[in-house]
This record gives sequence, structure tokens and C-alpha cells, in this order.
Amino acid sequence: MFTLEEVIDLAIKIEENGEKVYRTASQEVPPGPVQELLLKLAQDEVQHIEWFRELRTEIKTSVDNPKLYEMGRSILNAIVGDQSFSLKEAGLAQMDDIRRVLEAALEFERDTMLFYDMLSTAVNEDVLPYMSRIMEEEERHVKELEAALSAQAVGPAK
Repeated sequence: MFTLEEVIDLAIKIEENGEKVYRTASQEVPPGPVQELLLKLAQDEVQHIEWFRELRTEIKTSVDNPKLYEMGRSILNAIVGDQSFSLKEAGLAQMDDIRRVLEAALEFERDTMLFYDMLSTAVNEDVLPYMSRIMEEEERHVKELEAALSAQAVGPAK
């Protein structure tokens, strides 16, 4: 079972990975709407990181078994590593269509939510309310991206 601190550390790592990919892609595209979108998505990830860090300060996690704690941390780090789910492979920097960028970002955020959903089955029971808060935050990001994608459907695609 994973502790809340381990889950929050994982959440921060996922957000940092996403921010890195969005920021790197923004440096590889010409100035314009796609670059602006990538920078906004990177900033959103930074805000999520800050939110998770604030959440971590709200909790007091005691470590009953340090060896078990370290084993859990190692497992989570092995699961995520430097991966950012499917976002890096999406080739955001090569996309010149805002709609495609939004779709790739939306897929990434949905994958993140799915991962948290699966992870919620392997956490201590006292962690579940916090997992719900993390998932609510990710759901908010998904809704923002869906709204932006919907707005693109009515407006120009580039």
C-alpha cells in the first residue's frame, strides 16, 4: 500500500514530466498560437505542482515502517521514472495545428487520470480522500482542455 506522501510525490513527478515536455516543445515551434498554447499548458502543470506541494503541507504522514516506505517509493519511481506517459511520443513540437496539440494534451491528461484511478486501488484507505482531490484537479484540467478543443471546433483550426 502506498502512503499519501508517496502518491503526492508521484503526482508532482508526473506534472514535472508534463511541464518539461510542453516547455521543450514550445521552444521547438515558431512563435504563434501553438507555442502560446504549449506555454500555457506548461504553466498549468507548474500550477498543479504548486497545488500538490500545498496539499503535501496539509498532511502529516508518519512512517510506521521505514523499509516498507522506501520500498513503496522505489516502486513508484520505477513506475514513472522519466516517463510522461504518451505525451513525449506525441511529437508536440512537430504539430502545427492547435487542434492536434489540444487532442494530444487531452489524451495525456486522461492517461494521467486513468493512472491515478488505477493507483487509488493500491493506496492506504486514509489516502483515498486525498486521491479524490488529486483526481478532481486533473479532471478540471481535462475540462479546460475539452473546452478549448470545443472552441477550436467552432473557430479556425490553426
